[in-house]
Amino acid sequence: MDFWIALKNAKVGDLDLRQVPVLAPSATAREAAEAMRAARHGSAVVCENGRVVGIVTERDWLQLLHGRGDPEQPVRDLMTPSPQTVTREDSLLTALRLMHEGGYRRLPVVERNGAPHCPEGNTCCVVDVKSVTHFLVSHFPREVYNHAPWKQTIPTRPEGA
Repeated sequence: MDFWIALKNAKVGDLDLRQVPVLAPSATAREAAEAMRAARHGSAVVCENGRVVGIVTERDWLQLLHGRGDPEQPVRDLMTPSPQTVTREDSLLTALRLMHEGGYRRLPVVERNGAPHCPEGNTCCVVDVKSVTHFLVSHFPREVYNHAPWKQTIPTRPEGA
């Protein structure tokens, strides 16, 4: 299967979507960190009234710590509000484009009506770099593993001016 055609035809729902915790905007930063640690994932989706209103990641927590912020402050103060989302019907290429253009490593997955895709109730799905990489490796092993040995990537003589 051609690589670009596969990216265009593959749907977000074809990926092994990651389950992440769901938090209310009033949850504390500490609760977010504990939920992410328990889920063994670096993000949590923030929902209110059946809608995704934000996403909080380990980077948000690191910024909080770096700024000597209060771990008891609400997640709404450190989350990325109104994150870009995708549906299970969106193409993988669309998800990759959105991730690239926005500099995102994770995108919450929503239903067509905009409600978060939460098959287990207390967790929601996200597309992340790891799930995309897993898809590419499992569908295109020859292309992924077809690279020069490490020693051949090091220049043997000076290059440039």
